[in-house]
Amino acid sequence: MQDELASHYALGRRELVGALVVIALSLAFALRPRRDTRNLPPGPPPGFSGNKIPSHMWLYFHELGKQYGPVVTVWLGNQPFIICTTYKAVQDLMERKSNATSDRPKSVIAGEVLSGDMRTGVVGYGDKWRRLRKALHVNLTPLKSETYQPRQLLASHQVLKDILGSPRLFKQHIRSYAATVIMSLAYGKNERSTYQSAEIKKVVACLNRFHAAAQPGHFAIDSHPWLRYVPGYLSQHRAWHREELALFKEQFEGVRTRMQTASDFEPCFASYIVENQAEYKLNDDEAAYLVGSLFGAGSDTTVSALTIVFLAAVAFPEQLKVVQDELDRVVGRDRPPTFDDWEDLPETWAFVLESYRWRPVLPAGLAHAVTETFSYEGFVIPKGAIITGNTWSVHRDPALYTDPEEFQPSRWLLKKDGITSINRELKHTQFGFGRRICAGLHVADRSVFINSASIMWAFNISPACDDSGKPIPLDLSPKAFDDAVTTHPLPFEVDFTPRFAQTAKVIANLESFGA
Repeated sequence: MQDELASHYALGRRELVGALVVIALSLAFALRPRRDTRNLPPGPPPGFSGNKIPSHMWLYFHELGKQYGPVVTVWLGNQPFIICTTYKAVQDLMERKSNATSDRPKSVIAGEVLSGDMRTGVVGYGDKWRRLRKALHVNLTPLKSETYQPRQLLASHQVLKDILGSPRLFKQHIRSYAATVIMSLAYGKNERSTYQSAEIKKVVACLNRFHAAAQPGHFAIDSHPWLRYVPGYLSQHRAWHREELALFKEQFEGVRTRMQTASDFEPCFASYIVENQAEYKLNDDEAAYLVGSLFGAGSDTTVSALTIVFLAAVAFPEQLKVVQDELDRVVGRDRPPTFDDWEDLPETWAFVLESYRWRPVLPAGLAHAVTETFSYEGFVIPKGAIITGNTWSVHRDPALYTDPEEFQPSRWLLKKDGITSINRELKHTQFGFGRRICAGLHVADRSVFINSASIMWAFNISPACDDSGKPIPLDLSPKAFDDAVTTHPLPFEVDFTPRFAQTAKVIANLESFGA
Protein backbone atom coordinates (compact mmCIF):
# COMPACT_ATOMS: atom_id res chain seq x y z
CA MET A 1 0.00 0.00 0.00
CA GLN A 2 2.78 2.41 0.90
CA ASP A 3 4.55 1.58 -2.37
CA GLU A 4 1.34 2.28 -4.28
CA LEU A 5 0.87 5.62 -2.49
CA ALA A 6 4.49 6.55 -3.16
CA SER A 7 4.06 5.65 -6.81
CA HIS A 8 0.80 7.62 -6.97
CA TYR A 9 2.33 10.74 -5.44
CA ALA A 10 5.46 10.44 -7.61
CA LEU A 11 3.24 10.26 -10.68
CA GLY A 12 1.28 13.25 -9.41
CA ARG A 13 4.44 15.28 -8.95
CA ARG A 14 5.62 14.43 -12.45
CA GLU A 15 2.26 15.46 -13.87
CA LEU A 16 2.39 18.71 -11.89
CA VAL A 17 5.91 19.50 -13.09
CA GLY A 18 4.90 18.66 -16.65
CA ALA A 19 1.85 20.90 -16.41
CA LEU A 20 3.93 23.77 -15.02
CA VAL A 21 6.45 23.38 -17.84
CA VAL A 22 3.67 23.46 -20.43
CA ILE A 23 2.15 26.55 -18.80
CA ALA A 24 5.54 28.28 -18.62
CA LEU A 25 6.30 27.53 -22.27
CA SER A 26 2.84 28.67 -23.31
CA LEU A 27 3.24 31.93 -21.40
CA ALA A 28 6.72 32.44 -22.81
CA PHE A 29 5.36 31.91 -26.33
CA ALA A 30 2.38 34.19 -25.77
CA LEU A 31 4.40 36.96 -24.13
CA ARG A 32 7.50 36.73 -26.30
CA PRO A 33 8.50 39.93 -28.07
CA ARG A 34 7.53 39.82 -31.71
CA ARG A 35 10.25 40.06 -34.30
CA ASP A 36 10.08 43.27 -36.29
CA THR A 37 11.98 42.39 -39.44
CA ARG A 38 11.01 45.48 -41.41
CA ASN A 39 13.94 47.07 -43.25
CA LEU A 40 16.57 45.21 -41.23
CA PRO A 41 19.76 44.21 -43.02
CA PRO A 42 19.30 40.86 -44.79
CA GLY A 43 20.16 37.50 -43.32
CA PRO A 44 19.13 33.85 -43.06
CA PRO A 45 15.51 33.21 -42.04
CA PRO A 46 15.22 32.48 -38.30
CA GLY A 47 13.54 29.47 -36.74
CA PHE A 48 11.20 29.52 -33.75
CA SER A 49 14.07 30.23 -31.35
CA GLY A 50 16.13 32.30 -33.76
CA ASN A 51 19.06 31.26 -35.91
CA LYS A 52 21.22 28.32 -34.94
CA ILE A 53 24.75 29.68 -34.54
CA PRO A 54 27.37 26.96 -35.13
CA SER A 55 30.75 26.67 -33.44
CA HIS A 56 33.48 29.01 -34.68
CA MET A 57 30.74 31.51 -35.39
CA TRP A 58 33.11 33.98 -37.04
CA LEU A 59 33.48 31.56 -39.97
CA TYR A 60 29.69 31.30 -40.25
CA PHE A 61 29.36 35.09 -40.15
CA HIS A 62 32.03 35.36 -42.85
CA GLU A 63 30.04 33.10 -45.17
CA LEU A 64 26.87 35.07 -44.43
CA GLY A 65 28.70 38.24 -45.45
CA LYS A 66 29.57 36.69 -48.81
CA GLN A 67 25.93 35.71 -49.32
CA TYR A 68 24.02 38.69 -47.94
CA GLY A 69 26.40 41.63 -48.08
CA PRO A 70 28.47 43.81 -45.75
CA VAL A 71 25.81 44.07 -43.02
CA VAL A 72 23.90 40.94 -41.99
CA THR A 73 21.13 40.16 -39.48
CA VAL A 74 20.81 36.93 -37.52
CA TRP A 75 18.46 36.36 -34.61
CA LEU A 76 19.23 35.30 -31.05
CA GLY A 77 15.75 34.35 -29.94
CA ASN A 78 13.80 37.49 -30.74
CA GLN A 79 16.77 39.85 -30.59
CA PRO A 80 18.38 40.97 -33.84
CA PHE A 81 22.15 40.54 -34.04
CA ILE A 82 23.70 42.87 -36.63
CA ILE A 83 27.07 41.75 -38.04
CA CYS A 84 29.44 44.02 -39.95
CA THR A 85 31.64 42.04 -42.33
CA THR A 86 33.67 44.76 -44.11
CA TYR A 87 36.01 47.48 -42.94
CA LYS A 88 33.72 50.18 -44.36
CA ALA A 89 30.70 48.81 -42.48
CA VAL A 90 32.71 48.70 -39.25
CA GLN A 91 33.87 52.28 -39.74
CA ASP A 92 30.37 53.50 -40.57
CA LEU A 93 28.50 51.69 -37.79
CA MET A 94 31.02 51.06 -34.99
CA GLU A 95 33.18 54.18 -35.32
CA ARG A 96 31.18 57.02 -36.88
CA LYS A 97 27.98 55.95 -35.10
CA SER A 98 29.75 55.04 -31.85
CA ASN A 99 27.45 57.40 -29.95
CA ALA A 100 24.68 54.87 -30.66
CA THR A 101 26.65 51.59 -30.76
CA SER A 102 28.89 51.67 -27.67
CA ASP A 103 26.66 49.91 -25.15
CA ARG A 104 27.04 46.25 -24.22
CA PRO A 105 24.30 43.63 -24.65
CA LYS A 106 22.37 42.74 -21.54
CA SER A 107 24.24 39.86 -19.95
CA VAL A 108 22.60 38.57 -16.80
CA ILE A 109 25.16 35.85 -16.06
CA ALA A 110 28.45 37.34 -17.32
CA GLY A 111 27.75 40.99 -16.52
CA GLU A 112 25.19 41.28 -13.77
CA VAL A 113 25.82 38.15 -11.69
CA LEU A 114 29.40 36.94 -12.22
CA SER A 115 30.80 40.48 -12.49
CA GLY A 116 28.37 42.33 -10.22
CA ASP A 117 28.05 44.91 -13.04
CA MET A 118 31.60 46.07 -12.23
CA ARG A 119 33.81 44.48 -14.93
CA THR A 120 34.64 47.31 -17.33
CA GLY A 121 34.31 45.18 -20.44
CA VAL A 122 30.64 44.39 -19.81
CA VAL A 123 29.45 47.51 -17.94
CA GLY A 124 26.74 49.36 -19.86
CA TYR A 125 27.59 52.59 -21.67
CA GLY A 126 26.90 55.37 -19.18
CA ASP A 127 28.29 57.27 -16.21
CA LYS A 128 29.76 54.23 -14.43
CA TRP A 129 31.51 53.04 -17.59
CA ARG A 130 32.93 56.52 -18.23
CA ARG A 131 34.32 56.71 -14.68
CA LEU A 132 35.91 53.27 -14.93
CA ARG A 133 37.25 53.87 -18.43
CA LYS A 134 38.76 57.24 -17.48
CA ALA A 135 40.67 55.68 -14.59
CA LEU A 136 41.97 52.97 -16.94
CA HIS A 137 42.87 55.36 -19.74
CA VAL A 138 45.03 57.61 -17.55
CA ASN A 139 47.25 54.62 -16.81
CA LEU A 140 47.33 53.17 -20.33
CA THR A 141 48.10 56.11 -22.62
CA PRO A 142 51.00 55.72 -25.09
CA LEU A 143 53.29 57.85 -22.91
CA LYS A 144 52.33 56.04 -19.70
CA SER A 145 52.73 52.68 -21.43
CA GLU A 146 56.34 53.55 -22.23
CA THR A 147 57.09 53.65 -18.51
CA TYR A 148 56.15 49.95 -18.26
CA GLN A 149 58.72 48.90 -20.86
CA PRO A 150 61.55 48.12 -18.39
CA ARG A 151 59.34 45.59 -16.61
CA GLN A 152 58.22 44.07 -19.90
CA LEU A 153 61.83 43.80 -21.08
CA LEU A 154 62.96 42.02 -17.91
CA ALA A 155 60.03 39.61 -18.13
CA SER A 156 60.85 38.89 -21.80
CA HIS A 157 64.41 37.99 -20.78
CA GLN A 158 62.96 35.37 -18.43
CA VAL A 159 61.00 33.91 -21.35
CA LEU A 160 64.27 33.47 -23.27
CA LYS A 161 65.79 31.65 -20.30
CA ASP A 162 62.73 29.46 -19.91
CA ILE A 163 62.58 28.50 -23.59
CA LEU A 164 66.30 27.71 -23.58
CA GLY A 165 65.72 25.33 -20.67
CA SER A 166 62.44 23.72 -21.77
CA PRO A 167 61.50 24.69 -25.33
CA ARG A 168 58.48 22.39 -25.65
CA LEU A 169 56.77 24.33 -22.83
CA PHE A 170 56.90 27.62 -24.72
CA LYS A 171 53.22 28.41 -24.24
CA GLN A 172 53.56 27.90 -20.48
CA HIS A 173 56.47 30.34 -20.53
CA ILE A 174 54.42 32.91 -22.44
CA ARG A 175 51.62 32.54 -19.90
CA SER A 176 54.10 33.17 -17.09
CA TYR A 177 55.28 36.30 -18.89
CA ALA A 178 51.73 37.63 -19.20
CA ALA A 179 50.92 36.86 -15.56
CA THR A 180 54.15 38.45 -14.34
CA VAL A 181 53.64 41.70 -16.26
CA ILE A 182 49.96 42.07 -15.38
CA MET A 183 50.52 41.39 -11.68
CA SER A 184 53.42 43.85 -11.68
CA LEU A 185 51.49 46.64 -13.40
CA ALA A 186 48.29 46.00 -11.46
CA TYR A 187 49.64 45.31 -7.97
CA GLY A 188 53.31 46.32 -7.99
CA LYS A 189 54.58 42.78 -7.50
CA ASN A 190 58.27 42.40 -8.26
CA GLU A 191 58.47 38.62 -8.43
CA ARG A 192 57.61 36.15 -11.16
CA SER A 193 54.01 34.99 -11.38
CA THR A 194 53.18 31.65 -12.97
CA TYR A 195 49.99 29.82 -13.83
CA GLN A 196 51.06 27.19 -11.32
CA SER A 197 50.80 29.57 -8.35
CA ALA A 198 47.73 29.29 -6.12
CA GLU A 199 46.84 32.96 -6.62
CA ILE A 200 46.96 32.83 -10.42
CA LYS A 201 45.03 29.55 -10.47
CA LYS A 202 42.20 31.29 -8.60
CA VAL A 203 42.25 34.26 -10.96
CA VAL A 204 42.25 32.01 -14.03
CA ALA A 205 39.35 29.93 -12.69
CA CYS A 206 37.30 33.12 -12.32
CA LEU A 207 38.32 34.27 -15.78
CA ASN A 208 37.37 30.95 -17.40
CA ARG A 209 33.89 31.12 -15.87
CA PHE A 210 33.43 34.63 -17.18
CA HIS A 211 34.61 33.77 -20.70
CA ALA A 212 32.28 30.78 -20.82
CA ALA A 213 29.35 33.08 -20.03
CA ALA A 214 30.31 36.06 -22.17
CA GLN A 215 29.18 34.93 -25.63
CA PRO A 216 25.86 36.49 -26.72
CA GLY A 217 23.02 34.00 -26.46
CA HIS A 218 25.05 31.55 -24.37
CA PHE A 219 22.44 31.58 -21.57
CA ALA A 220 18.68 31.49 -22.09
CA ILE A 221 18.18 33.98 -19.26
CA ASP A 222 19.53 36.81 -21.43
CA SER A 223 16.48 36.51 -23.70
CA HIS A 224 14.14 35.03 -21.06
CA PRO A 225 14.71 37.20 -17.95
CA TRP A 226 11.90 35.50 -16.03
CA LEU A 227 14.33 32.61 -15.43
CA ARG A 228 16.00 34.67 -12.69
CA TYR A 229 12.97 33.90 -10.52
CA VAL A 230 13.44 30.12 -10.79
CA PRO A 231 14.70 29.02 -7.34
CA GLY A 232 18.39 28.18 -7.40
CA TYR A 233 18.91 29.12 -11.06
CA LEU A 234 21.57 31.74 -10.25
CA SER A 235 22.86 30.45 -6.92
CA GLN A 236 26.10 28.88 -8.22
CA HIS A 237 26.97 31.95 -10.28
CA ARG A 238 26.32 34.24 -7.32
CA ALA A 239 28.65 32.11 -5.21
CA TRP A 240 31.33 32.38 -7.90
CA HIS A 241 30.94 36.16 -7.91
CA ARG A 242 31.41 36.33 -4.15
CA GLU A 243 34.54 34.21 -4.52
CA GLU A 244 35.95 36.48 -7.24
CA LEU A 245 35.11 39.69 -5.37
CA ALA A 246 36.79 38.38 -2.22
CA LEU A 247 39.93 37.56 -4.23
CA PHE A 248 40.06 40.99 -5.90
CA LYS A 249 39.48 42.79 -2.60
CA GLU A 250 42.20 40.79 -0.88
CA GLN A 251 44.67 41.75 -3.62
CA PHE A 252 43.57 45.41 -3.61
CA GLU A 253 43.67 45.80 0.16
CA GLY A 254 47.10 44.18 0.17
CA VAL A 255 48.35 47.09 -1.93
CA ARG A 256 46.71 49.61 0.39
CA THR A 257 48.53 48.00 3.33
CA ARG A 258 51.91 47.88 1.57
CA MET A 259 51.59 51.56 0.64
CA GLN A 260 51.49 52.35 4.35
CA THR A 261 54.12 49.91 5.59
CA ALA A 262 56.64 49.04 2.85
CA SER A 263 59.66 51.28 2.35
CA ASP A 264 60.35 49.91 -1.16
CA PHE A 265 56.76 49.93 -2.43
CA GLU A 266 56.46 49.89 -6.24
CA PRO A 267 53.77 52.30 -7.56
CA CYS A 268 51.16 50.49 -9.65
CA PHE A 269 47.64 50.77 -11.00
CA ALA A 270 46.12 49.68 -7.68
CA SER A 271 48.05 52.35 -5.76
CA TYR A 272 46.87 54.97 -8.25
CA ILE A 273 43.27 53.89 -7.64
CA VAL A 274 43.78 53.96 -3.86
CA GLU A 275 45.01 57.55 -4.12
CA ASN A 276 42.29 58.66 -6.56
CA GLN A 277 39.33 56.51 -5.53
CA ALA A 278 37.25 59.50 -4.43
CA GLU A 279 37.93 61.42 -7.67
CA TYR A 280 36.47 58.59 -9.74
CA LYS A 281 33.62 58.02 -7.26
CA LEU A 282 34.48 54.35 -6.85
CA ASN A 283 33.27 52.33 -3.91
CA ASP A 284 35.62 49.68 -2.52
CA ASP A 285 34.10 46.86 -4.56
CA GLU A 286 34.30 48.83 -7.82
CA ALA A 287 37.90 49.84 -7.13
CA ALA A 288 38.92 46.24 -6.44
CA TYR A 289 37.13 44.97 -9.55
CA LEU A 290 38.62 47.64 -11.80
CA VAL A 291 42.13 46.50 -10.91
CA GLY A 292 41.33 42.80 -10.65
CA SER A 293 39.74 42.56 -14.08
CA LEU A 294 42.97 43.76 -15.74
CA PHE A 295 44.26 40.18 -15.65
CA GLY A 296 41.40 38.93 -17.80
CA ALA A 297 41.63 41.86 -20.18
CA GLY A 298 45.38 41.67 -20.69
CA SER A 299 46.80 38.22 -20.07
CA ASP A 300 44.78 35.79 -22.17
CA THR A 301 44.80 38.00 -25.26
CA THR A 302 48.57 38.50 -25.04
CA VAL A 303 49.16 34.75 -24.74
CA SER A 304 46.92 34.07 -27.73
CA ALA A 305 48.57 36.76 -29.89
CA LEU A 306 52.08 35.48 -29.15
CA THR A 307 51.10 31.86 -29.73
CA ILE A 308 49.73 32.86 -33.14
CA VAL A 309 52.98 34.71 -33.97
CA PHE A 310 54.94 31.51 -33.37
CA LEU A 311 52.45 29.38 -35.27
CA ALA A 312 53.04 31.73 -38.21
CA ALA A 313 56.82 31.57 -37.68
CA VAL A 314 56.73 27.77 -38.02
CA ALA A 315 54.27 27.83 -40.90
CA PHE A 316 56.07 30.45 -42.99
CA PRO A 317 59.84 29.90 -42.66
CA GLU A 318 60.72 32.20 -45.58
CA GLN A 319 58.97 35.11 -43.88
CA LEU A 320 60.70 34.22 -40.60
CA LYS A 321 64.09 34.36 -42.35
CA VAL A 322 63.35 37.91 -43.53
CA VAL A 323 62.75 38.92 -39.91
CA GLN A 324 65.86 37.16 -38.61
CA ASP A 325 68.03 38.73 -41.31
CA GLU A 326 66.76 42.14 -40.22
CA LEU A 327 67.42 41.35 -36.56
CA ASP A 328 71.00 40.29 -37.34
CA ARG A 329 71.55 43.42 -39.40
CA VAL A 330 70.07 45.90 -36.89
CA VAL A 331 70.67 44.29 -33.50
CA GLY A 332 73.64 42.02 -34.11
CA ARG A 333 74.31 38.86 -32.14
CA ASP A 334 75.75 40.18 -28.91
CA ARG A 335 72.45 41.17 -27.31
CA PRO A 336 68.70 40.65 -27.77
CA PRO A 337 66.48 43.46 -29.10
CA THR A 338 65.20 46.23 -26.85
CA PHE A 339 62.38 48.71 -27.26
CA ASP A 340 64.91 51.23 -28.60
CA ASP A 341 65.20 49.01 -31.70
CA TRP A 342 61.47 48.99 -32.50
CA GLU A 343 61.47 51.79 -35.09
CA ASP A 344 64.44 50.18 -36.84
CA LEU A 345 62.74 46.77 -37.14
CA PRO A 346 59.87 47.32 -39.61
CA GLU A 347 60.08 43.78 -41.04
CA THR A 348 59.75 42.36 -37.54
CA TRP A 349 56.76 44.53 -36.67
CA ALA A 350 55.16 43.82 -40.05
CA PHE A 351 55.34 40.09 -39.24
CA VAL A 352 53.47 40.76 -35.98
CA LEU A 353 50.86 42.94 -37.71
CA GLU A 354 50.26 40.27 -40.33
CA SER A 355 49.84 37.69 -37.56
CA TYR A 356 47.20 39.96 -36.02
CA ARG A 357 45.40 40.08 -39.37
CA TRP A 358 45.86 36.44 -40.37
CA ARG A 359 44.45 34.87 -37.21
CA PRO A 360 42.82 37.53 -34.98
CA VAL A 361 42.62 36.90 -31.25
CA LEU A 362 38.96 37.97 -31.07
CA PRO A 363 37.76 36.76 -34.48
CA ALA A 364 34.07 37.51 -33.89
CA GLY A 365 34.82 40.82 -32.18
CA LEU A 366 33.13 41.78 -28.93
CA ALA A 367 29.42 42.48 -29.11
CA HIS A 368 28.08 46.01 -28.67
CA ALA A 369 24.45 47.08 -28.25
CA VAL A 370 22.49 49.77 -30.11
CA THR A 371 21.00 52.52 -27.91
CA GLU A 372 19.05 54.47 -30.53
CA THR A 373 17.43 53.53 -33.83
CA PHE A 374 19.09 54.88 -36.96
CA SER A 375 19.20 54.10 -40.67
CA TYR A 376 22.12 52.90 -42.74
CA GLU A 377 22.12 52.56 -46.52
CA GLY A 378 18.36 52.01 -46.60
CA PHE A 379 18.30 49.59 -43.66
CA VAL A 380 17.12 50.14 -40.09
CA ILE A 381 19.54 49.48 -37.23
CA PRO A 382 17.07 49.22 -34.32
CA LYS A 383 17.52 50.24 -30.72
CA GLY A 384 18.14 47.16 -28.57
CA ALA A 385 19.90 45.19 -31.30
CA ILE A 386 23.25 43.54 -30.69
CA ILE A 387 25.93 44.66 -33.14
CA THR A 388 29.50 43.52 -33.79
CA GLY A 389 32.28 43.76 -36.29
CA ASN A 390 33.28 40.26 -37.40
CA THR A 391 37.03 40.74 -37.22
CA TRP A 392 37.71 37.56 -39.20
CA SER A 393 35.80 39.05 -42.14
CA VAL A 394 37.17 42.57 -41.75
CA HIS A 395 40.72 41.17 -41.85
CA ARG A 396 39.84 39.44 -45.13
CA ASP A 397 38.21 42.43 -46.77
CA PRO A 398 39.59 42.51 -50.35
CA ALA A 399 38.98 46.26 -50.47
CA LEU A 400 41.67 46.61 -47.81
CA TYR A 401 43.94 43.60 -48.29
CA THR A 402 45.04 42.06 -51.58
CA ASP A 403 45.21 38.25 -51.50
CA PRO A 404 43.74 38.21 -47.98
CA GLU A 405 44.17 34.45 -47.52
CA GLU A 406 47.93 34.77 -48.03
CA PHE A 407 50.33 35.49 -45.17
CA GLN A 408 52.16 38.56 -46.49
CA PRO A 409 53.94 40.76 -43.93
CA SER A 410 55.13 42.95 -46.81
CA ARG A 411 51.60 44.39 -47.15
CA TRP A 412 52.35 46.43 -44.00
CA LEU A 413 55.51 48.00 -45.43
CA LEU A 414 56.36 51.07 -47.48
CA LYS A 415 59.63 51.25 -49.38
CA LYS A 416 60.85 54.63 -50.60
CA ASP A 417 64.33 55.83 -51.48
CA GLY A 418 65.81 52.63 -50.09
CA ILE A 419 64.11 53.08 -46.70
CA THR A 420 61.57 50.57 -45.39
CA SER A 421 58.91 51.74 -42.95
CA ILE A 422 55.50 50.67 -41.65
CA ASN A 423 52.48 51.62 -43.75
CA ARG A 424 50.44 53.37 -41.08
CA GLU A 425 47.54 53.92 -43.47
CA LEU A 426 46.75 50.19 -43.47
CA LYS A 427 44.59 49.30 -40.48
CA HIS A 428 43.54 46.28 -38.47
CA THR A 429 40.79 45.81 -35.87
CA GLN A 430 42.59 43.42 -33.51
CA PHE A 431 41.74 45.60 -30.50
CA GLY A 432 38.07 46.29 -31.20
CA PHE A 433 36.04 49.23 -32.35
CA GLY A 434 34.90 52.72 -31.48
CA ARG A 435 34.67 53.88 -27.89
CA ARG A 436 35.04 50.29 -26.70
CA ILE A 437 38.47 49.78 -28.26
CA CYS A 438 40.84 47.98 -25.88
CA ALA A 439 42.27 50.52 -23.45
CA GLY A 440 45.43 48.44 -23.01
CA LEU A 441 46.37 48.16 -26.67
CA HIS A 442 49.64 50.09 -26.28
CA VAL A 443 50.82 47.79 -23.49
CA ALA A 444 49.70 44.74 -25.48
CA ASP A 445 51.57 45.81 -28.62
CA ARG A 446 54.74 46.29 -26.59
CA SER A 447 54.44 42.83 -25.04
CA VAL A 448 53.91 41.15 -28.39
CA PHE A 449 56.73 43.10 -30.05
CA ILE A 450 59.44 42.53 -27.45
CA ASN A 451 58.74 38.80 -27.08
CA SER A 452 58.40 38.19 -30.82
CA ALA A 453 61.59 40.08 -31.63
CA SER A 454 63.59 38.52 -28.79
CA ILE A 455 62.56 34.93 -29.44
CA MET A 456 63.04 35.19 -33.22
CA TRP A 457 66.45 36.79 -32.57
CA ALA A 458 67.54 33.96 -30.26
CA PHE A 459 66.05 30.81 -31.74
CA ASN A 460 65.45 28.92 -34.93
CA ILE A 461 61.76 27.98 -34.87
CA SER A 462 60.73 24.82 -36.69
CA PRO A 463 58.12 22.06 -36.54
CA ALA A 464 58.78 19.38 -33.97
CA CYS A 465 59.56 15.90 -35.28
CA ASP A 466 57.97 12.58 -34.40
CA ASP A 467 59.88 9.50 -33.20
CA SER A 468 60.88 8.65 -36.77
CA GLY A 469 62.36 12.09 -37.32
CA LYS A 470 59.62 13.37 -39.61
CA PRO A 471 58.20 16.87 -39.00
CA ILE A 472 54.81 16.78 -37.31
CA PRO A 473 52.32 18.40 -39.73
CA LEU A 474 50.79 21.70 -38.65
CA ASP A 475 47.05 22.23 -38.87
CA LEU A 476 46.65 25.76 -40.24
CA SER A 477 42.96 25.48 -41.04
CA PRO A 478 40.64 28.17 -39.67
CA LYS A 479 39.06 25.63 -37.32
CA ALA A 480 42.39 24.64 -35.76
CA PHE A 481 41.51 27.03 -32.94
CA ASP A 482 39.36 26.59 -29.87
CA ASP A 483 35.80 27.91 -29.99
CA ALA A 484 35.94 30.79 -27.53
CA VAL A 485 35.62 34.57 -27.31
CA THR A 486 39.42 34.83 -27.06
CA THR A 487 40.58 32.02 -29.28
CA HIS A 488 43.86 30.08 -29.09
CA PRO A 489 45.46 27.71 -31.60
CA LEU A 490 44.91 24.08 -30.79
CA PRO A 491 48.07 22.55 -29.27
CA PHE A 492 50.96 22.25 -31.71
CA GLU A 493 54.58 21.14 -31.29
CA VAL A 494 57.49 23.48 -32.00
CA ASP A 495 61.25 23.16 -31.72
CA PHE A 496 63.27 26.16 -30.54
CA THR A 497 67.02 25.79 -31.09
CA PRO A 498 69.69 28.46 -30.46
CA ARG A 499 70.56 30.37 -33.64
CA PHE A 500 74.25 30.89 -32.92
CA ALA A 501 77.01 29.59 -30.68
CA GLN A 502 76.89 32.33 -28.05
CA THR A 503 73.09 32.35 -27.67
CA ALA A 504 73.04 30.41 -24.41
CA LYS A 505 75.78 32.54 -22.86
CA VAL A 506 74.12 35.83 -23.86
CA ILE A 507 70.77 34.69 -22.45
CA ALA A 508 72.31 33.39 -19.23
CA ASN A 509 73.84 36.82 -18.55
CA LEU A 510 70.60 38.75 -19.04
CA GLU A 511 68.94 40.44 -16.11
CA SER A 512 65.41 39.08 -15.72
CA PHE A 513 62.31 39.85 -13.71
CA GLY A 514 62.71 39.38 -9.98
CA ALA A 515 66.31 38.25 -10.36
